[in-house]
Amino acid sequence: MKIINYILHILVFSIVSLMVLLLTILNWGVLVFFIIDILFLNTPETSFIYKIWGGSVFMFIVVSHSLFCILLYNRMYDKIIMWIKSHSTHRLVFLTLGYINTYFLDLYYLRNKYSRGYLLYQSDLTIFISMFPILNILCYIDMIRSLRKCVSLPSNRDLIKLYLKGQLMTYIIREYDDYDL
Repeated sequence: MKIINYILHILVFSIVSLMVLLLTILNWGVLVFFIIDILFLNTPETSFIYKIWGGSVFMFIVVSHSLFCILLYNRMYDKIIMWIKSHSTHRLVFLTLGYINTYFLDLYYLRNKYSRGYLLYQSDLTIFISMFPILNILCYIDMIRSLRKCVSLPSNRDLIKLYLKGQLMTYIIREYDDYDL
């Protein structure tokens, strides 16, 4: 039974990784297309491509984050946290255009704030907001306020610099993983 469970976890992790890869390719593709459209094409018909991109990205985001939450409640978060603590995330953040931080935010929230039962029987706007860049700044503010009650954090200026570099979640996971929100 344990081997089947292990194989299922590896399969789900592979699916989530594939979805993150597809999200990255879609985002880089639309970024390059946007630049080409601005510089050379200037056609009004390109809005169709942006609509397809938006729908695809939304679908990948919701499904991949849901599967990622399933993984995290099956004790895979320890392995992911160990990887974050032992490897540089600069390239990963750049390659995913910063989107990997939404998964790191999920990791931190699910490990420290929400129980499995809570997410199964309650709907929470925080988890939904954490999936989307720029909107998830509200989650970062909430998390920083909660952490400030337990630990001494760097100044807001330093935290903003880390956020703009795409390294705020990596920093928080590395430095304050042991504290509850």
